[in-house]
Amino acid sequence: MKKIAFIGDSFSAYKHTGQYKNHWSWKLAQQFPQYKYYNYGAGGYGADYCQWCMLDAKRREVDIVFINRTYLARTSLLNGDCDFEFNYKPISNIGGPLYSVLELDKLQHMWYSASNDYYSTMHDKGGPWSAKDEAHMGIALRCKALSSMYQDHNMKWFDNVKNLYNFKHIIPLELIDDGANDGSNAFAMMAAAHNVHKRDANALFHAGLTVSLTDTHWSPYGNDWALENYILSEETVNILDMYV
Repeated sequence: MKKIAFIGDSFSAYKHTGQYKNHWSWKLAQQFPQYKYYNYGAGGYGADYCQWCMLDAKRREVDIVFINRTYLARTSLLNGDCDFEFNYKPISNIGGPLYSVLELDKLQHMWYSASNDYYSTMHDKGGPWSAKDEAHMGIALRCKALSSMYQDHNMKWFDNVKNLYNFKHIIPLELIDDGANDGSNAFAMMAAAHNVHKRDANALFHAGLTVSLTDTHWSPYGNDWALENYILSEETVNILDMYV
């Protein structure tokens, strides 16, 4: 059985508020049940986390990777005293496609997102480092994320991702409107198709595209629209139909 991985931030994540079986990756799996699916998507994570996911996907002999560009000013740090392994949680094994969620143990790494100046903590959850040590690591993560050189590296890494790995197929996705692309992304295209501004949370919600007024992740309808009008392009469908 061929294998597919979904890698990226919250817009590729099954386990996120309002998503789960509303998510486009789950719906894609229903349309192409001949594959085994691994969802690595994680809200707030950046390119370096995606690189860890690519390594794990390669070790699992994944054939096709869907990967979405995430925000450039996000970074992570491995700091656990353990093996590098993703936790594996089956979502569906009977009466449907084989679909699982994979996560890196949150006690064994830290991540930082510049958009809300937040870094994850572990000391209060049984992690291996003290609050003082974590504060120092948080400063290092912040400096790294805000570096224009680091952000440029992330942009160039994603722009070249198809050439860097030897999966059978890598399908890069522009799901978010992050300023790194020319506006030809799923989020901007969806807003334009419904005659609303991509930054108007009220209009997006009342057009039925997002989860709530304060959460601009896609609603069930938004996921459907993105899947049918952006993700499942003719080229992608041809790839997926190769392995029936």
